[in-house]
Amino acid sequence: MATRIRKFVLNGIIILISTVSIFCILQLSVPHSDFLLKKSIEGQISGISDRLESNEDIGLQARYPEGYVFANAIFALSVIESHEKGLVFNQSNLMVDKCIVKLLSNDCKARFNGGLDPKYGAFYNGWTGYVLNKYIRSGLFETSMIRNKVILEFKNVQNQILDVQCDSIKLLESYGGQVWPADNVVCMSILDPGYRYLAINWFNKLPKAVDSEMICHYYESNCEVRGASQALILYFLGAMNFKTVHIYEKFRRDFVHEIAGIELVREFPLKGAEDYDSGPVIFNIGSAATLMQVKTACLYGRCSPNTWGLFNTIGFPLFLRGQKSYLLKKNMMFDIFMLWGAVSIFQSDFNL
Repeated sequence: MATRIRKFVLNGIIILISTVSIFCILQLSVPHSDFLLKKSIEGQISGISDRLESNEDIGLQARYPEGYVFANAIFALSVIESHEKGLVFNQSNLMVDKCIVKLLSNDCKARFNGGLDPKYGAFYNGWTGYVLNKYIRSGLFETSMIRNKVILEFKNVQNQILDVQCDSIKLLESYGGQVWPADNVVCMSILDPGYRYLAINWFNKLPKAVDSEMICHYYESNCEVRGASQALILYFLGAMNFKTVHIYEKFRRDFVHEIAGIELVREFPLKGAEDYDSGPVIFNIGSAATLMQVKTACLYGRCSPNTWGLFNTIGFPLFLRGQKSYLLKKNMMFDIFMLWGAVSIFQSDFNL
């Protein structure tokens, strides 16, 4: 009897280990296959769309200072970028339209200071304007049901920013008395190409670390460089074709640690505690920094599918009824950034 029990337990352990191993191998392989990654993106978009329909973005705002804006902006950008890569989904235009309606709503604007210049501050105008601009320049925009509204609102955002900068270049506040360089870079990125000179002068105003030229996390912080904000800043600067490759390489040297093809990003140069901007920080490795770096690396030709694959595995993905979710649907922000990164990896040179 005891022998049978031991055999039963041993077989159970073998089955469990085999199942976990197969699961991990499958999840790690997703970013290396366009077919699997396409299915993943389809499931992610379907799942997040339904969660936004259920107003889960409102609950996200309670956890993150800008959760509502990030949820709608990054999801809309992911759908737009997916369409530009040939991934066609039913009602893609309506998904983006709904996100934009939320971003332009009075409820969303009420979360920001209407007394700032531009009105509602750099964070709101930057991300909202960036989504509007990306949409207008995409093929998906032809099917939008709110085209006139999108064009009008984009012109309004851009004109507000131009008006603020008409006399002399200045850094814009995101909140009263708070200047965040990353938000200024996003604002900078929505300017038409004809205002390239303004973008360059604006960039020159940003506080930078003397030794590395990396952008400071906060305007008056003795130039603390942070992993998450730096990865985000370098993504937008790269997308604007700024000559920042050398800065990105310094960022990789100082913040990125590669282990077995997986790139982990430090949030702090030395050490520090987690906060809203960093997400969980474990052994000084920032989750937000590492996730953002996935997208930034692809932009600079250093795509790291293994990193996305690792998060795809430890995020414990569930694929049910055509919808994919992570972390038992406990943190939609993770799902959204995973989607944004997946779109960049799709059809990259690293895929098999």
